[in-house]
Amino acid sequence: MSETLLITLVFSFIILPIAITLILARTYPLKTKLGIGLSFVFGPWGQLYLIEGAWKFILLLLIFYVFGFVFLRHNVIIILWGSFLSALVMHFRLSTFPPAKRREVEDRELMGRRSKR
Repeated sequence: MSETLLITLVFSFIILPIAITLILARTYPLKTKLGIGLSFVFGPWGQLYLIEGAWKFILLLLIFYVFGFVFLRHNVIIILWGSFLSALVMHFRLSTFPPAKRREVEDRELMGRRSKR
């Protein structure tokens, strides 16, 4: 019974958010509202919307969560603050994304849409 619960929790809170984020990142790249929304809803895993350098921000946010859960013990407040912090980090990452790379991604997206027609 406990193994099934553990597998369900891991799938629900880790694997599913990562998969959703990666699929939406490929389908709709560099959409500010989508990136911020994913980061707010999925917390650290939403940082995978921009794959480059995501590990640093995921690690930073996970350290924030661990520190908050261990020392502050107000779980709901920590989850909300972590969600807001993750959304702010994603806004910063999207706003500082290099313009040359942004054009490259937009061109790739445009070419992909033309080839589907």
